[in-house]
Amino acid sequence: MKIIPVFDEDGNFVTGINAALAKTRNINIEKAKNLYRAKHHAEKLMEQITSYDKLKYAFDLWTKIQYDLQTVWGFPRSRDYHRFWEVPKCTCPKLDNEDAYGTKTYYINKTCPVHGDQAGSKI
Repeated sequence: MKIIPVFDEDGNFVTGINAALAKTRNINIEKAKNLYRAKHHAEKLMEQITSYDKLKYAFDLWTKIQYDLQTVWGFPRSRDYHRFWEVPKCTCPKLDNEDAYGTKTYYINKTCPVHGDQAGSKI
């Protein structure tokens, strides 16, 4: 399987794009690369943020990018395929969410700084 590598502005590997699937789905490779870079950048920002309000804003940006990636790939726009538990600072149950991936069932930690009930507080 041929993989098209995606690198960030510093030359670090971000992800790989399945070339055969990209060809089959007739996607715009450059647009997909730019979205994967933007997603990577949003995740790096989330690592550095120290307030819940800003973290929620960064997560909302990450979510928009996820939807844009689904559009580029020609998949239905659905949050059911957003792997939200993998974002920085998320404390939601990883294994439970991994097991339930794609089923419309989610496990949220109420004290999660990204998804919990902590708006307006400091991390």
